[in-house]
Amino acid sequence: MTSEPAPSPTPAYRFTQELFIGGSPKSGTTLLLALLDNHPELVVFPVEIALFNETLSRLKDPTLAAITDYTLAHSEVTYMARSARPGADATPEQRVDFSQFDFAAFERALKQYRYPGDNACQQLLRNLGLAYAETRQPPVAPGDYTLVEKTPANDYNSDKLFEHFPEAKLLHIVRDPRAVFASRRRRFIKGGGKYSKAFRLLNEWNRSAWQVTRYQDQPERFLSIRYEDLVSDASAVMRRVADFLGIAYTDTLERPSRNGDSWEGNSSYDSRFGGISSDQLDRWRGELSLGEIWWVEQHCGKLMRACGYDLDNPEAPDALHLGRWLKPLPGESFSGYLRARRGSLGARFNPEKYWRPDR
Repeated sequence: MTSEPAPSPTPAYRFTQELFIGGSPKSGTTLLLALLDNHPELVVFPVEIALFNETLSRLKDPTLAAITDYTLAHSEVTYMARSARPGADATPEQRVDFSQFDFAAFERALKQYRYPGDNACQQLLRNLGLAYAETRQPPVAPGDYTLVEKTPANDYNSDKLFEHFPEAKLLHIVRDPRAVFASRRRRFIKGGGKYSKAFRLLNEWNRSAWQVTRYQDQPERFLSIRYEDLVSDASAVMRRVADFLGIAYTDTLERPSRNGDSWEGNSSYDSRFGGISSDQLDRWRGELSLGEIWWVEQHCGKLMRACGYDLDNPEAPDALHLGRWLKPLPGESFSGYLRARRGSLGARFNPEKYWRPDR
């Protein structure tokens, strides 16, 4: 006689909604996550899962077991595991200390729980939330919560997101692409001081910012905020976020934390900060040449206007200045120059091919 499998334990937590945070890399998604981290009505998963841009695109059979194993092996959950080992340092990638986190107990709980439902993606995310809430120190009190996950690519994978989570909400953050370009360019510089991503960086920003035009008429499921507004008046912006989520406004929404601990942050200029600061908003002006500013505005200008940003070169998005377009940017490698000009032409004549989600 075959025995029935043991039933899954009754969860101590119920997730009444899911919130996904998205935005172009270096736009402030991590800061936004940190501001939500200690709110009493939220369970905020501390690292990126990359469910839509990585896991679903790589697995032909996305069963719960398959996506759970893939997440444990390939997502930023591995940072939690490494940092939780005895004697390990806090992970420099996230600057979050998981050294006191019982990752073995988390992994056991993740594989033990089967949150009710037949949608594998929903079950995975909720199982992650259950396991984290139970094993975090101190554990989260049992009750009803909104579950929060942040991966920058969540926004331009919004079609997949809402397919698997039709009742979810998407919190989008956008930042001036000139500041994003200045920050990300430095990270791609290689030997000889050259880099090769001048078009890719802007294309990723456009794919993210385009979501504002897609969902601005759906305020019940989509909210877009600007990084500049967040660091200039965090109270006003986070009150909008609280209203969007239907949660009470508390002062924890103005104090960044990660994994429950006070967080000094990792700014786009590789310096820590003691709280929210607007000191570096215009630093990009001292880093970018006039040609680079024009290059950014040439490719991002139309969506910059849609997001409320002023242009130094108002004509840039509409008229191609051939001399400026052909001139290499400072530090641009030859191979990068060719790829950037090819991508630039393609985006000019067929922008949706480059900006559409899931491309």
